Amino acid sequence: MYFQYQLEDRKLINGKWPFENGSIKGDFQIYVDGKIYFDESSMKVVELATELGKWLDLARHGVMREFAYVSLDHNEVILQFVMQQDGIRLSSPIQNVELQKPFEVVDVIDAVTKFLAVLNKKLHEMDYFEKLDLYLHNNLSENAKALILFEQNEYDDAFALFKKLAEEQPSVQSLNNLARMYLREEEDVDAAKRILREVLVLNPQSYFPYNMLGEIALAEKQYKEAEMYLTKSLQFQHSDEAIYNLGIVYFNQSRFDEAAHQFSKITEYMNFAWLYEVFAWVKAGQFEKAAAMLASWTPDMEDYVGAIEIADVYVELNELALAKKWFEYTLEDGYLATYIIRRYAYVLMALQEEERCQQFIDKQLVLKKVEIQEIEQEPCEVNWTELDKQESLEESQAEQMMLETLFEQLSQGYVPQHDYDLYPTSSCYLFGCVQHGHAEYE
Repeated sequence: MYFQYQLEDRKLINGKWPFENGSIKGDFQIYVDGKIYFDESSMKVVELATELGKWLDLARHGVMREFAYVSLDHNEVILQFVMQQDGIRLSSPIQNVELQKPFEVVDVIDAVTKFLAVLNKKLHEMDYFEKLDLYLHNNLSENAKALILFEQNEYDDAFALFKKLAEEQPSVQSLNNLARMYLREEEDVDAAKRILREVLVLNPQSYFPYNMLGEIALAEKQYKEAEMYLTKSLQFQHSDEAIYNLGIVYFNQSRFDEAAHQFSKITEYMNFAWLYEVFAWVKAGQFEKAAAMLASWTPDMEDYVGAIEIADVYVELNELALAKKWFEYTLEDGYLATYIIRRYAYVLMALQEEERCQQFIDKQLVLKKVEIQEIEQEPCEVNWTELDKQESLEESQAEQMMLETLFEQLSQGYVPQHDYDLYPTSSCYLFGCVQHGHAEYE
């Protein structure tokens, strides 16, 4: 759940009346699970925020009471928090959807706090006579304010506040959070590494900075360094991210048994951890273990890993009938990646289905020629330049040449190699992030 507002800037610009009479209005919405639950235009946004602030102040002191907002513009309560044993139920005569269950108290407090913090920043920028400091300053750290701005897409202000905190109050928390912003938002890896190394000097008692440094080292193929950081991270806390990425480190060091065991430790679904474990067992020569895992796969697990990936590994196990079955489970008449075309055509050839193999390749060749014609005829524009067009054309023409010779190559014993990538994973490593349940660093 989150609150959103848009002030009527035109009225604010054209006169002082809204300032002097406390009648700033705007559009106000409450979103629940991505859908608009409450939507009201010309809402007295600051008046509502002040009433919410009074409710929030009591809630933070353990006094839970119902909230009912009544405005002079309406003849009835238009927004209400109804206290129940299992949480808070929202109620409004103008609600757009019917809510099925109440909210956790902490979730409502969090949503209200974020709304007040973002609106209060706007009120300060406008130098409006009424502000919400009373309801926020005693309850929110500067780090929490920065995180709220970030979550509300006020990125520039959030980043500026993170930098200010790191410069004026360098600590494990302020430096770590700034490094995270540089790493994921600014995509400035060098700055992130420099700041994270400052964090290590402070002897952090958290896995956050070690996980980030491990991810960076892994991306830079510095596997010994990545292993050091990720192993240190796991000494503080076992996180699936560190376990998963350490498995990738072992895999890239050809320590395949260790890699497989790492991937098997993942407690929840995470990217392709299950498939990576299969890869590792294959590379370790443990074909029976790999085959047993593949045999447990069913099509209703497609959100976990798809039939194409299953078929591709069966090729490596030389289980060609099963490879064919799962390739054909998802193959469609449309575009196929050239890698899949080569692997499936190889399976058909190896199963001595030469005629079918030739027909399949010919069909893909026709589709490729149509694709080339479409590229040639497509007009250039701002986002599709002559250079883009030429590069795409050259790539498709190279694929056409491959298809024209593929059958002959397969007839002469060509085996397309297994092509795969192991992608590292990441998570939120921001101290104080309420959304992910992270406490501030102590």
